[in-house]
Amino acid sequence: MTAKQHAEQALKHRRTVILGPPGTGKTTTLMEVITKLLADGHHATDIAFVSFSRKAIIEAKERAKKRFGLDDKELCNFRTLHSACWALAGNPKKMTSGHWEEFNSSYNWRVTPEDEVDDDADNIELVKLKNEDDKYKEAHNWHRNTMKPLREAAHKWQLPFDKMNKYHKNYMQFLDQNGLADYPKGIEIVRDRRRAISCRVLIVDESQDLSPLQQAALRWTIDKVEQVIVAGDDDQAIYEFQGADQRWLISLTRDPSWQTVILSQSYRLRRKPWLYAQRFSGAMVERADKSYLPRVDEYEGEVYDHASLNIYQCIERLKQMLDDMDDDRRTAAWLVRRKMPTLLPVQMELS
Repeated sequence: MTAKQHAEQALKHRRTVILGPPGTGKTTTLMEVITKLLADGHHATDIAFVSFSRKAIIEAKERAKKRFGLDDKELCNFRTLHSACWALAGNPKKMTSGHWEEFNSSYNWRVTPEDEVDDDADNIELVKLKNEDDKYKEAHNWHRNTMKPLREAAHKWQLPFDKMNKYHKNYMQFLDQNGLADYPKGIEIVRDRRRAISCRVLIVDESQDLSPLQQAALRWTIDKVEQVIVAGDDDQAIYEFQGADQRWLISLTRDPSWQTVILSQSYRLRRKPWLYAQRFSGAMVERADKSYLPRVDEYEGEVYDHASLNIYQCIERLKQMLDDMDDDRRTAAWLVRRKMPTLLPVQMELS
């Protein structure tokens, strides 16, 4: 099927999941969805296009401007989910590096001062910790993004719960007393006050990277709008350390009230790299059912492996480790991002 045909299929149902593995034309398909919506009488401002990362929004806006001749004002609903929630929350006063310094001084912490930014996982450096107290900030953000108990966050980061609880109370008190908000707070406001994006059609890209908090905030828009398209690829979910959880996307593919459109033909990945990648995806336990075929031409592609061990041996060792750890959430994040001492030897071999 062509991207246009996939778009037409996606719009036949009020609630649709588009699964788009690498190189299958997911963004092109979403542009075709917008083309059909505009042709059917929707105005650009009727369409909300939100994503986890700024990079995806920039690409979508540039494509829309070039293809449809739209301007930034007409594309006002093309924005990161952080940004959309911040606006819905009323653009509260933002936590700055100066506020972090004041927080440290008031409560005797040493958290690295920084301005709140519309962060996205395009910049992996965001997760680097500069001192021990930064762990409390990261653990606390994970607790809020996942909506899991604070005690679980302390356990995950191997931090004493009493001190973790102290940080939580100090930080939330500081925000409240100073009328400040950080980006999780903006999303929490949308979730708690049940605010929805003003639109008729909601398109969510890179949905595998959304946290449970973001998913909960989107619920009110999903319940309200005429049409929803949730796009992504659970096999590319590698941001669990920031609280992302691809199980929401997977659950939608199994929900009878949603239809699933699978983009199964890659136009980028040739056979050898595809076979290589299949070793990783085949090691995952929790994933959506999908077919995915490589590009077929006279050149099968090449894979350059610099590991000291055979890559397949590394993956098999990783799988065995996870089996030994009795973890049933084996995902892409496990395979490429987990920072656990038991996995470091394999990580070295894979680097």
